Amino acid sequence: NGNAFKDLYLSGGVVFGDSGGTGTNTSNTLDEYEEGDCTMTLGSTGTSPTITQGNNFSGRYTRIGNICTVRGYTSVRNITNAGTGNPTISGLPFLVASYSQPVFAHNNLFLNSTSGYTESNTNYFFPIKDGTVQTDNYTTGTKYFMFTLTYFVQ
Repeated sequence: NGNAFKDLYLSGGVVFGDSGGTGTNTSNTLDEYEEGDCTMTLGSTGTSPTITQGNNFSGRYTRIGNICTVRGYTSVRNITNAGTGNPTISGLPFLVASYSQPVFAHNNLFLNSTSGYTESNTNYFFPIKDGTVQTDNYTTGTKYFMFTLTYFVQ
């Protein structure tokens, strides 16, 4: 149809409804949408694990407003040394505003963990042992790791 929009560019965002009596539209304006790739890193608060294929892997994210969802998958990795300290998965595309909990969908990298947690003002998360508040540990051997995390952007 020749009357349809092909592309629409807005400089101020999309305002939903009225301003609610405040005189501004900031509380109901969608002013951020972004999709992209991010480089995630299997690291540690101590020494990082030694991984034959390298510690980095690709993630994919979608940000709508102040909420970002990140998905990542390491593919198969050979971990020859588990490193020391608390494992971290870093490289989130935006700083975290508050506590969030990633979900591990396909995982044999952390044997006692199906989730983790984030901390405010960081770009990483920790795996935690199920039913505890203790961080899990890397394990050696042929491993893989898949996760999804939705969090509030700072």
